[in-house]
Amino acid sequence: MENWKVTITAGNQAFRDGADAKAEAHYQRACQIAQSLLIDTDQFETKLAALAISYQNLADLYQRQHRLDLALEQFQQLTEHLLAYQAQHVEDREKQTQLNCVFRSVGLDLSVVINEQNLQCTKSKRLIKSLQLAPILIQS
Repeated sequence: MENWKVTITAGNQAFRDGADAKAEAHYQRACQIAQSLLIDTDQFETKLAALAISYQNLADLYQRQHRLDLALEQFQQLTEHLLAYQAQHVEDREKQTQLNCVFRSVGLDLSVVINEQNLQCTKSKRLIKSLQLAPILIQS
């Protein structure tokens, strides 16, 4: 977890400094680290948060650069990872509840991006739909 924290902190500093290329590289690396952390499900909730933060920070960077397709792509990739973890942990109610919280948070963040940028494309609508359906699948 420490390696992820160092990487995401460096990305955040580069983002604040306007060093977008460095921020992008750090955020991409943070996404990879967070994915690898979830192989071991100890501290699952903390690791899920790391995954979401990594992808959302990268999406924020792309949004700032007006690279909206790439921003949406980050939300798509995050959603795919979350759906995969949901499928892997179908029998674990605690993990499903934790995933439910992350789905809601990501859905809210995505809604903000869509509204701020006035994005009403098919891709954004599909993403919102998959994020809305995920918690329903958890409870069934």
